[in-house]
Amino acid sequence: MSQSEQLENADRAVVTGWLGEYLAWHIEEWSRLAGWGWSKPEVQAHVDHHRLAERDWDELIGASENPDHFVRVSRRNGKPEGLVYARSRMDPFLQERVGQLSWIYVDPSHRGTGLGDDLMAAAKQWMRERGLRMSEVFVTASNRSAVDLYQRAGYQLADFRMFAPLSETKTSQPQTDPAV
Repeated sequence: MSQSEQLENADRAVVTGWLGEYLAWHIEEWSRLAGWGWSKPEVQAHVDHHRLAERDWDELIGASENPDHFVRVSRRNGKPEGLVYARSRMDPFLQERVGQLSWIYVDPSHRGTGLGDDLMAAAKQWMRERGLRMSEVFVTASNRSAVDLYQRAGYQLADFRMFAPLSETKTSQPQTDPAV
C-alpha cells in the first residue's frame, strides 16, 4: 500500500535522479524546438554543469517546510515511487490566489497504476482546503502522458508557449558558462 508522506533528506538521491531525468527530457525537447538540437550527452552536461537537479531539489526541500506549499512523496515499503509539488500564487491578472501544480513525477516502474491520478487528487484537495478556486499547470505539449493526466484532472488548454530559432545556423553547444 502506498502512503503519501513529507519529503525527507533521505529522498535526495531518488528525487534528484527523477529531477535530472525530467529536466534532461524537457531541455532536449526545448533545444530541438529552438533549433539548437543538443544531443543527449550535451543536455546531460548542461544539466550537470548548472547543477539543475540539485537546484530543484533545494527548492523542493525548502517548499516542503513551507505551509503555503504542498510537497508529498508517495512511498511503498519506505521507497519513493512518486512526488507532487503544488503551491498557491497571486495571479497578476485575475488578482486572486490560484493553485499551481509545479511538479508531478511518477517513477517509471509505477506508471499506469493510477499513482499520478492519486498525487494529482491530493494536490487539488490541498488547494481546495485553502479556498483556491482555480489551478494551473504548465506542461510541455509533447509530454502526452502528462497532458492526458492533467486533462483527466479537469485542466483545459488556455495558453501556448512557443519556441522559434532566431538564427539560420544551428547552435549545437549548450551554454556552460555559470554566468549565463
